[in-house]
Amino acid sequence: MKRIISKKMICLIAASLLLSGCSSPGKDAPQSQSSGNAGETQTQSVPGQTDTDVPTEDILAGVPVYAPGPYGKLSLILPGDWVYQPYAAGSENSNSGSYGMWIRPADQETGYIDICYMQMFGVCGTGLKQESMTLAGDTASVGTYDDHSMWDFIAFKGINEGISAQNVMADSWPMKDQEKIMSILDSLKLDPDETEGAVSYFKNDSEVPEIGLTAEGHDVTSSGMTIRFTVWDPGLSAGDLQFSSKFELEKLEGNAWSPVPVIVEGDYAFTQEAHIISKNPDFSGTDCQLNWEWLYGKLSPGDYRIRMNVMDFRGTGDYTEYPVYVYFRNGGETSESQHKAGEWLSPVD
Repeated sequence: MKRIISKKMICLIAASLLLSGCSSPGKDAPQSQSSGNAGETQTQSVPGQTDTDVPTEDILAGVPVYAPGPYGKLSLILPGDWVYQPYAAGSENSNSGSYGMWIRPADQETGYIDICYMQMFGVCGTGLKQESMTLAGDTASVGTYDDHSMWDFIAFKGINEGISAQNVMADSWPMKDQEKIMSILDSLKLDPDETEGAVSYFKNDSEVPEIGLTAEGHDVTSSGMTIRFTVWDPGLSAGDLQFSSKFELEKLEGNAWSPVPVIVEGDYAFTQEAHIISKNPDFSGTDCQLNWEWLYGKLSPGDYRIRMNVMDFRGTGDYTEYPVYVYFRNGGETSESQHKAGEWLSPVD
C-alpha cells in the first residue's frame, strides 16, 4: 500500500522545512497569539478533559499493540473492533525515517490515523490553530487547519517527545469513532529501553550549500547503509562532483562524537576510484552502498554519523573538497516479528 499524503499542509522536517521558518511543535511550544487571523498560530491551555474526551472504560478492555523501532517500542491499547498496520523505518509506509503504526476501525476502509515516531516533526501553512492538552500522561499540542471539525495532528511532548499522530482522511468516520481516537491515544506509551532497527536522520551538515548537495541514508542496518547524494542546484558547483569509497564512522558519546574503533589488525585501505555524482535535477540521486562490518563490525545501539568527502573537481590539481555527514540511530537487530507494512492486523488475532 502506498502512503497517502494529506492535502492539508502538514510538513515533515527536512532541508526545505528548516529553511522555510515553519514551527516545530514536536520540539518547542508554540508562541501564544492574540489574533485569530489566518496563518497565525493560537495556543490555549485545555485543563483536564476536553469535549473530545470519552470514557476510558471501553478502551481498557482492548488489547495492547506494538510498533518497535530504533528510538523505543510504541504501544497503545486498541479495541477489538479496530485494526492496525505497524511499519518499520525505511519501509514503504515510512516517511523521513519515521516508524510507527496506522490505526482505523475495522469497518472503515477510508482513512486512518498515523501514529509515528520521528526525530523531528514540524508543521507549516496558513489557517493553523493549536491548543495544548494533557494526553498519554504529558502535554500534547493539538493542531487544526481552517477550523475543521476534527484535528489534523497531535504532537506529543515530555515523556512522549518525538511521537505524533496525524489524521489522514479520517474526517469521514462516524463521530463515535472520531471521539474514541482520543481515548486510544491516551493509552500511548514509549519504551525507550526496547529498541531495534535503524533509521537515518537529517542535520545541517548533511547538506553542502556551497555545491547545492544533500546526503541521505537509506536501508540502514547495523552493518551498512545506502547513501544517496542529491544535487538540488547544479549551477553552484564549477566542475564535476565526485566521491571516493573512503568513509569515517563516529559514535555520539555524551555530547561529543568519537571515532569508532576499527577491528582490522594491521594496515587497511579504501579503493581510490572516483565516482561521479549526477547533477541532473530530474535524477533521483546517486547511490553509494556502504558495508562497514569488515572495518568496524556490527554496531552496538546508539547514535552514529558517517563522514564522506565530496569533491568539486575542476581539473587536475584544481578542486575543492567538502565534508558531508549522514546521521543515523541504531537500535539493534530487527526481530522476526517486525512488520514492514502492507497488512492490516486485528489486535485479537
